[in-house]
Amino acid sequence: MDALNTEVSAYNTLLTNLLQKLKPSPRFNPNEEAKKVIATLKETNLSGDLSDLKQKYASNDFAKFASNVEAFRTTGKKDFFATYNYFTVSNWTYYVDPKTIEDDLTIFSVNITPKSDVACTPFTRSYELRVKAKSGIKLDFSTGLFANFGGSKFIDQSYQYDSVPGQPDRYKIVRNKAKNSVFPSIGALMHIYKRSGNDVNLAGVFGVSTRDLDKINYHLGGSLIFGTTRRVILSVGATWTKTTLINDNYSEGQVVAKADAPTTIPTDTFNRFGGFVAFTYNLSAK
Repeated sequence: MDALNTEVSAYNTLLTNLLQKLKPSPRFNPNEEAKKVIATLKETNLSGDLSDLKQKYASNDFAKFASNVEAFRTTGKKDFFATYNYFTVSNWTYYVDPKTIEDDLTIFSVNITPKSDVACTPFTRSYELRVKAKSGIKLDFSTGLFANFGGSKFIDQSYQYDSVPGQPDRYKIVRNKAKNSVFPSIGALMHIYKRSGNDVNLAGVFGVSTRDLDKINYHLGGSLIFGTTRRVILSVGATWTKTTLINDNYSEGQVVAKADAPTTIPTDTFNRFGGFVAFTYNLSAK
């Protein structure tokens, strides 16, 4: 029993001394501490199972631990912080001064070039940011083709004399049959609308058109604007124009004496309202 107590006391003393030597210094260096552990185990004379334990850890785990600590100190620490920086948002945040958006569509080109001292294998990336303007009143101008239509008093008319059965000395004024119920024109429109950032916008429209430069047609209505930078526009509304009709002193179907009838039936121009449909293209890409 005394021999056993002596052996236990010796082991306790040995372990106490070993733990004292393993206490880290204020300036802890993992590499140096690992070397101290290995040296302490090599200098300690143990017997039995404790000696086998020392042999096992001195030749395998502690040597491997020391190698890992050294590897971390040389390259592992750099890899660790490089990985940390890779996932840190602030390292990838780039601040620029605000830019005033004036066009309906502003395109920002973002080119990301990696630094040369990063641990990973990054790739060059290019992105395109498309920013559409919203709010505010917008004026657009377009030009294109118009189709104008209306009743018989909207289209220019011509007249002729026709014979009156049983009255050879008299004429009857008749209107020639119109060959067209729609007349085309070319013109320009001004569109006013609120910027919405959408690809389709509803706008109010005002404009003018002409067929032969002698007569100007005025238009008022609404438009559907398709597109952001290159716009195709469909417009409909009312047309105000001057129309050639019979003079107020005469009327269609009137019977006049041949002796008093003018050579040509008098006509005048009158202001008339009709409708229009226009297919136009935006003059500007802004």
